[in-house]
Amino acid sequence: MKKLFLILSAGALLCSCMTIEQEGLRKKKQVDKESEYQALALYNEGITKLKAGDYRRSLKFFQKSIELNPKEPDTYLAMGLAFEGLKQFDHEIESYDLALKVNPKYAAAFNAKGIALANLEKNEGAIICFKEAIRLDSKFSKAHINIGILYAKEKQWDLALLSFDNAIREKTELRDAYYNKGYTYDLMGKYQESLDCYNNVIALDEFDAQSHYSKASVLNEMGKYDEALSSLDKVTGIVPYWTDAWYNKGIIYSKKAMIERGKGEKNKERDFFQKAVKAFDETIKKDANHYQALNNKALAQYELGDASAALASLDKAISVRPKYFEAYFNKGTILEAEGKTKEAAKAFEKAREIREEK
Repeated sequence: MKKLFLILSAGALLCSCMTIEQEGLRKKKQVDKESEYQALALYNEGITKLKAGDYRRSLKFFQKSIELNPKEPDTYLAMGLAFEGLKQFDHEIESYDLALKVNPKYAAAFNAKGIALANLEKNEGAIICFKEAIRLDSKFSKAHINIGILYAKEKQWDLALLSFDNAIREKTELRDAYYNKGYTYDLMGKYQESLDCYNNVIALDEFDAQSHYSKASVLNEMGKYDEALSSLDKVTGIVPYWTDAWYNKGIIYSKKAMIERGKGEKNKERDFFQKAVKAFDETIKKDANHYQALNNKALAQYELGDASAALASLDKAISVRPKYFEAYFNKGTILEAEGKTKEAAKAFEKAREIREEK
């Protein structure tokens, strides 16, 4: 009985020690959970500031969060995005590296680091990062798209298109995948394929102004001016303040005017030049310093027979951009045609000086 008692006592003592140890672990876990909860709350505050563009304050929240929980890779990733907003690119990359130190299989951190390197034009390192992100997560559409963009910049067309197709296959990020595939086809001069891709984006979202704008650019290259104008009308309908959409309308109206001139259609020619002037006026309303619009407005005004208005527009263009060769050259041409040879000579001389400076 004594022996049994001793065993029981020993057993009771051992159990007692385990209970004390377990209680300590339980309390530690409670503390850990509280720290994690506080860290998460700080992280969420940081994300709110990050989305609002308050990068410095977001960093303070992320740093406090890391002090409480240094093993959360998402916080380092978010911190990198804040540094990106501050244009502190070295710290941005360091943050992504810290995220990868905590979790070497964190595909999103490799993708973010790849973007940072690409922004610094370190494309070789960026491609390595995107490849690693894809190796870790073959369905990571954003990484497929990002590496495709870099391949397109390097004119590795087949690899670029393959990357976009890989993203499309995953049926996520479809908008960006189709758009960048369309842009790549545009760079390749394959305009119909480019249009098909932009139309796929528009089918996903008819209010995607960027795709309508890019579609208009391709249609312009194809000489399909009426269709291009229709696409630009959709752009300005969705985003009325899109300056370059109005400017490109003016350019296309001027082209159509010259086409009608070749046909001997004087009334249509005049009508299109008038529309060009209105489009350039809309451009200038939205950006008073748009010197190209002022220059091209002047040309349309001159074609409409208003040399005085044309010269006034050119002077405005020159006031915005004093070393604008085209404006001085066009001013000289108009002055010469108007018989003002001395003034024309001065304008041509200024144009020559600007050209020689370049």
